[in-house]
Amino acid sequence: MKRTGWVLVFVLLLSPALYAWDITVGSSFKILEVARAGEKIIFPLERKKYANIRVLNRATYQELLRCADPCKLAGEIETPRVALVRPASTQKNMWIAQVDYLPAWRLTFLVFKKGDNFSIRFPEHVEFLNQVLKERTQEVILQAIDEENK
Repeated sequence: MKRTGWVLVFVLLLSPALYAWDITVGSSFKILEVARAGEKIIFPLERKKYANIRVLNRATYQELLRCADPCKLAGEIETPRVALVRPASTQKNMWIAQVDYLPAWRLTFLVFKKGDNFSIRFPEHVEFLNQVLKERTQEVILQAIDEENK
């Protein structure tokens, strides 16, 4: 078989593993480019390196395994809670904040300080659908950093 034929066979065999889908969590947020390999859910990595999206409970993970495209999970998230905030070891004036959206999700954010201003970098594969939740997330992160710096 010619090279192009083998490439086509290779792509066809691996295409289910390469398929990515999105998960919508109520009207709160959407997680983009999630993959499934057998009985394993693979969340996208930030800059192909950092895991910024985690599932906190087995029931949600099991639900994800059963979920088809388009995957829509029920449940509204009202109150984000900062689980951890710490200075980054790689860069001055940078913090890492892990925020829980109970009962199921933990997202990791980067916070940068330039002068007196802070900017929050949301995970690149998460799209907030609820603007109030997004603003509340920013508020709780900044409050936690303020507490950390006292």
